[in-house]
Amino acid sequence: MTTQTRDRVERTRHYLLTSPLAEDAKDGLSALLDAAALAANGTEDRIGAMADAILALSLHEIRQAVRSPANLKTAIDAHAAACPLAGTSNRGVWVALALKPWPWITASVLAFSPHAPAIIETIAKVVK
Repeated sequence: MTTQTRDRVERTRHYLLTSPLAEDAKDGLSALLDAAALAANGTEDRIGAMADAILALSLHEIRQAVRSPANLKTAIDAHAAACPLAGTSNRGVWVALALKPWPWITASVLAFSPHAPAIIETIAKVVK
């Protein structure tokens, strides 16, 4: 392993240890990094080191797959709590309607059309 690669591994290890990840995630990623570094370092048992790296990568991927549904649910719940369009009130409907261009275009055509009074009367008759 070159000194440049060794420096990158050490920087990555530092970023990992100072990250806000959960401890079990840090442990798994640290094991993956150690196994990959040993495989790239030219140890006596390169096949064993590569096998350890593949095992660590497999364990990491399985943990990520198991955690994904919970992470997705957390993200959806956080969005639903903060989004003005979510919820059961009518406020979301009005915000969504205000963000669409067609109501504004329709209102402009009705307001500035020379036939606006007749159009409004027709709409009023239909709505009654």
